[in-house]
Amino acid sequence: MKKIVLLIIIIAIGTLIAWVGDTFYKAYQPKPLKFQGQIDATTYSVSSEIAGRIESVYVKKGDMVKEGDLIFSLHTPLQSSLSKNEWLKSKVALTLMKKTYVRLNNLFESGVIAKQKKDIAYTEYKAAQYNEDMAKKAYEITKNSGQVNKKINEVVQYARNAGEVSSVLLHSGEVTPVGLPIVSITDINDSWARFFIREDILYKFPKGKEFKMKIPALNNKEYIFVVDYIAVMGDFATWKATEAGKNFDMKSFEIHFKPKEKITNLRVGMSLLLQIDE
Repeated sequence: MKKIVLLIIIIAIGTLIAWVGDTFYKAYQPKPLKFQGQIDATTYSVSSEIAGRIESVYVKKGDMVKEGDLIFSLHTPLQSSLSKNEWLKSKVALTLMKKTYVRLNNLFESGVIAKQKKDIAYTEYKAAQYNEDMAKKAYEITKNSGQVNKKINEVVQYARNAGEVSSVLLHSGEVTPVGLPIVSITDINDSWARFFIREDILYKFPKGKEFKMKIPALNNKEYIFVVDYIAVMGDFATWKATEAGKNFDMKSFEIHFKPKEKITNLRVGMSLLLQIDE
């Protein structure tokens, strides 16, 4: 009887020692690294190259459009002679801004003026370039009878890419300036997963490497993604203090993962969960 009790005690002690040892072993094993990212996709803006009042917007949020579908139409008071005058005025302004920038840049290189004045002149020069380009396009459009019906001054705009309408910023009756986006179209077929990774573990994500990721919105199914793009983020948002004594801060990198195969029902903004060994 004593032998049986002693055997039971030995077994119990052995079991306890094994459990404690296993617990300590697991506690000191490196934990897997977990990351969360989200789906993003290319978005195209459909805007007018001339100012005018919107007559009709033929799409709404959620609509699927094909390349060449009619998106909106607008009336413009611009006539060919008026457009040409605006273009000529913008050309004169561009010439003046270019001369001003060249002169101030020379003064800056000679140490006569501060860099801020040179930068302001450069910004005004680039703005004049943009205005001249837009004025030229407006003039060309008003001359082109294929795009503008001169009798009613109507301009129409078509989709240049296929996708889903993600936003409609202006509606019928509203006035649009030159270049303002009126409709945005998202091409979900050109999508990727975006993650932000610290530089001390960046070596784990070489371009071309495949990773399995879970998408909670798709019933936690796993899909394979491939590292496609790596770039450092801006300094204002990427520095992370390291432990005391390491004497440096770590930056973060933005990494894009492209899905290896087309994913049904994938949407922009969906979260992804990635787990790798440390």
